[in-house]
Amino acid sequence: MWAPSARIVRTGTASCARLRGLYMAPLLRWPPTSIGSGADYSVDFNNSLSDGEYVAACEFGTDGIATQSWTSTFGNIVTVWLTWSASGPQTIPVCVLTSKGNTFQVDVSIAVSSEASLLTPVPPGSPNEASLASFKALYDAYRDSLPTADPGDGTSDWNNAGIIGKSVESS
Repeated sequence: MWAPSARIVRTGTASCARLRGLYMAPLLRWPPTSIGSGADYSVDFNNSLSDGEYVAACEFGTDGIATQSWTSTFGNIVTVWLTWSASGPQTIPVCVLTSKGNTFQVDVSIAVSSEASLLTPVPPGSPNEASLASFKALYDAYRDSLPTADPGDGTSDWNNAGIIGKSVESS
């Protein structure tokens, strides 16, 4: 069963970057890859959406850069499976339509090496709502079972404001 990877970027500005009257758009960047390689790539629009709003549709602009096998939306996260066909620094525009009729568009950068991938990727089948709901239920149950303070042992997971974090060893 497919599950989202670590290649997820988040829209919005960190609170430490907000200044009165200024908006500092974050640079969104997926990890580097090689030409011919393929993987799932996601954008989390949670910081751009209002309460109760979710992504209803999405588009990834990959003309001549990559081949799309499938796209998926789940709540505030959009995902695409891409196989890269052009090397160099690339930018993928990602646009979403929300449940409240709003549109948001961001550009995500990635560096694609001209050295061919050593393995030929085979994209998994497109995720369906049942498998994503099952994954989300397991993830939420695990996250909710974790302590909400860092145990300080350097090995445990903990629930850091709804995000699973790795403990940092106390000195």
